Amino acid sequence: MALLPENDILLRLNAAAKTAGVRLSYSNKIFFLRLLDAAECRNGIYRTFLTVNEFSESFNMPKRTVVDSLRRLSACNAIVRRPRTKPQFTRLNKSIIELEDG
Repeated sequence: MALLPENDILLRLNAAAKTAGVRLSYSNKIFFLRLLDAAECRNGIYRTFLTVNEFSESFNMPKRTVVDSLRRLSACNAIVRRPRTKPQFTRLNKSIIELEDG
């Protein structure tokens, strides 16, 4: 499956947030795009195994912004986060980032 252009991804992200009643800041949206860049795709699943500290260091963002972004993106179902598993796991919602069939 091919990824959508960034503008289309952000439009879908905004729509998902609006549907869920979640307000996303500019930083939350930038975090999502960086998360997409950092994610690996295996068997059609986009995921990463970074901790909050690793996100903060690799994205050059304060931990507070990382935690807020993870919370808000989870609330609007843009990501699924499993922080208590070893290793920590974050999966991106394919319906926001991929072209649809047809």
